[in-house]
Amino acid sequence: MTTGGDDHVPEGDENPFEAIFRAMKVKRENYEKDVLNSRSFQDGLCYLEGIGSDLLAAQSYIRLQGTRYSAAEDYLMFRFASHLSDAVLAITMSAEEGLQNTARRELRFLLEAAVKLSSRDFHADAKSFDERLAVLGDRSKRFEDYVTELRYFDEFEKPGEANAAILSLYRDLSLYVHAADAAVSERHVARAQRRRRRDGKR
Repeated sequence: MTTGGDDHVPEGDENPFEAIFRAMKVKRENYEKDVLNSRSFQDGLCYLEGIGSDLLAAQSYIRLQGTRYSAAEDYLMFRFASHLSDAVLAITMSAEEGLQNTARRELRFLLEAAVKLSSRDFHADAKSFDERLAVLGDRSKRFEDYVTELRYFDEFEKPGEANAAILSLYRDLSLYVHAADAAVSERHVARAQRRRRRDGKR
């Protein structure tokens, strides 16, 4: 260590926390440059924000119309509207910050909630709020069961394809809910790519 007015600290005496902070800062800057500021990511973000905005607008319109219907509060989608709105905002905000796995988890919640609530709201055996809500506590009932119970307008031509797309998206998003292989493997790939770029500069 030096003394007097010299504030220089030799590399060997570097504060380990400062070294960690600098490494994390460099990592974040590289992530912003290579991913967050890329054209493909920004295009995807605009697309995601557009879908989220449309969903919030549709939800507001439906709730406004529901004020004219005395039994609106008996439907789960009306009761859980605030949770769905929170999920939409969390998805877009997380994506903007590059928290991609967090955004995926929120998107999975949004998809699962929308399917379950909608299937119960229009189920032939559920006439009251309590009847609609009761089945949601049945742990033996799988997500696939709720999807098969979804009802579409008669004009909708391809309900089977829509259900298949829902299940496919749900399976993909479920890989990121916990510390699953997909999330870990993705991190290893990104780390290997950074290492190759770094070695190539030497």
